[in-house]
Amino acid sequence: MCVVAPKGTIIVPLNPFRMIITVINKRGYSVIFVFIVLFIGWGMTRYRYIQFSGETMGTTYRITVQLPRWQFQSRVKRQVDLQLKELNRSMSTYDDASEISQFNRHDRSPFKISSDFYRVLQHSYGLYTHSGGAWDPTSYPLFMVWKAWINGYDVQGNNVEFPQSAWIKESRGHIGLDQLILLPENHIQKMIPQLQLDLSSIAKGYGVDKIAMLLD
Repeated sequence: MCVVAPKGTIIVPLNPFRMIITVINKRGYSVIFVFIVLFIGWGMTRYRYIQFSGETMGTTYRITVQLPRWQFQSRVKRQVDLQLKELNRSMSTYDDASEISQFNRHDRSPFKISSDFYRVLQHSYGLYTHSGGAWDPTSYPLFMVWKAWINGYDVQGNNVEFPQSAWIKESRGHIGLDQLILLPENHIQKMIPQLQLDLSSIAKGYGVDKIAMLLD
């Protein structure tokens, strides 16, 4: 179908999403330009759902989000993955080079961490206090005893049917968030050298909040 517009401008629609525009006279250029800008602007402000997935923090994730059409899925996923990798570098016990893994091997001297790591520890103190110590992010030594038993060994690599009470008792003596000091300028310090952190139960939730803010 052909529609003749004023000033001799002919618009030939091909389908709802694409059209060939032929300008008959020079004065029609401004009209055509405004029309194109409005048409593109209308299309770019419309929203659509995109979905993507990936791996992080020793597990997987899947995201479904509604974004403007001008947001490319590949670019959004790249931003999300960069944010998650940054959090992994801070708080993943699966990564031997992460900040938390380095801290777990560190001595009692002050240790500098990222702002995200520090913020999670601040939240951790609140959870530790409100739960009466039932939730304790320093229980990593005890976790390792039970992890070894699940794999059929004790912490020394010997075959066992049940964790030795001595190993459990010793590990429990190395836990307690009150043995960790939060220092100024994102520094933390152990009060006992055996203290180790595992923030898996809170770091994932913190990661979800960070991604939600990124996509908002």
